Amino acid sequence: MAKSRTWKAVILASGQAATALVGLILAAIFSRAFDKPDYATYQQTLLVYKVIAPLLALGLPSALYYFIPGTEDRARGILAENLLLLSLTGLIFSIFLFAGGNVLLAQRFSNPDLEKTLLLFAVYPLVMLPASATTACLMARDKVSWVALFTISTRLAKLVVVLAAVWLVSPTPQAAVGGTVVGGVLILVTGVFLMARSVRGLGGKIEIPGIKAQLAYSIPMGIGVMIGTFHRALDKIIVSLFTVPENFAVYVNGAMEVPFIAVITGSATAVLLPELRLMLKEERKAEALRLWQRAGIKTGVLIIPLVGIFVAAAPDLMAILYSEKYRESHVFFRIYALLLPIRIVIFGAIFQAAGRTDVILKRSVIAMVANLALSVLFATLWGYKMVAVATVVAIYAVAVPYSLWMVGKTLQVKMGEVFPWVQVVRILIPVVLGGMATWAVGKWFPVDLVLLRLGVMLAAYGLIMAILLPRIGLFRVDTGKGVHWKKRIMWTL
Repeated sequence: MAKSRTWKAVILASGQAATALVGLILAAIFSRAFDKPDYATYQQTLLVYKVIAPLLALGLPSALYYFIPGTEDRARGILAENLLLLSLTGLIFSIFLFAGGNVLLAQRFSNPDLEKTLLLFAVYPLVMLPASATTACLMARDKVSWVALFTISTRLAKLVVVLAAVWLVSPTPQAAVGGTVVGGVLILVTGVFLMARSVRGLGGKIEIPGIKAQLAYSIPMGIGVMIGTFHRALDKIIVSLFTVPENFAVYVNGAMEVPFIAVITGSATAVLLPELRLMLKEERKAEALRLWQRAGIKTGVLIIPLVGIFVAAAPDLMAILYSEKYRESHVFFRIYALLLPIRIVIFGAIFQAAGRTDVILKRSVIAMVANLALSVLFATLWGYKMVAVATVVAIYAVAVPYSLWMVGKTLQVKMGEVFPWVQVVRILIPVVLGGMATWAVGKWFPVDLVLLRLGVMLAAYGLIMAILLPRIGLFRVDTGKGVHWKKRIMWTL
């Protein structure tokens, strides 16, 4: 079973990685193709949807994980109810933008160019919100390979469409946004086709009690996710309010949590949720905690080592990815890299599996208020650059302790027993040592060629990790002949 879970997570992650990679490629290309004001306009347009989408979604896509498994007699009706609700909320926001919301938002961001891009973008919520149910529906129907195929193919198609719009129509943020909308339509059409096939032959129709049940389950979680998303985007909103678009462009490129991290943890959570729900339903709380922690440690071995190389090589990474004019973004990138150790687990998975979506809402509100207060304070006292520091402080000082406390209460264990602290520290020790050594290599490397210096740093860090990580006692690598590559890593935790 464990190998099955791991393999499902890998397949799912490959699809989600395509989404992250497409976003990174577009950011890298447009950082070079646009000047800073135009790039800021493009990013602020996407930021609007990123912030509002969770509120519009109301947690409905995740509700499919809860309602579809074990209900084949109503699976098709549950899906239809879900898509209907998502289409209605998307329509509401599209009407808002068409009716003058684009002007209002452009004024709030002090960026008149947003009026045009947001007007073009108005159709996007109407197509992407129903499409957002695709992964949850296919996962709930155990169509994992379909998820990977869907995500990879549609995101690559979106990449081609967006780049074609910029290169063939006009090198402007308006063309980029128009291409994004067309790409969204392709994603919707493909997603609806696959969802319909996954429930073909099953029963159910749209029913008012079914709609009410989904809303009752998803709204608290949806509002919590919305606030959580707003919390994560809050620093960028505040920077937009405290400085000019040119500075926002530099900030937004660096102040990011590497998207591939969410791919790994999100994929693992999607695979674990059905099992966690069953375990908690049967009061097997200790077993659920061990499963959740084990998944966190496994992802931690992949995620935490990134801290060392990100901190050591941040200036060159930013210059290569976004061009030399964004080298200054490394300051914010380094600050955000400090969040990686706590991102190896998703606390919300426990609350969702336990049916405690209200906790997700409460936690999100508390974290957002703390982040808002600290961000405004830091920006007022020391300038917009300190907003990233405020975000990290708010997460570690408020959001994490509250999450640990509530998971402990839910699973009836002590707060200190929730997170796998010992294993994380064991991973961090070689990471810190390797990061310091790699930084020294880059510092004294007598070549100004950025690519060559970064290549040497990556090779040095990779060699150090290959030597030190197997010695932490969490896993070993079987290099014997005839061993299948899937079985080479032997977990000893």
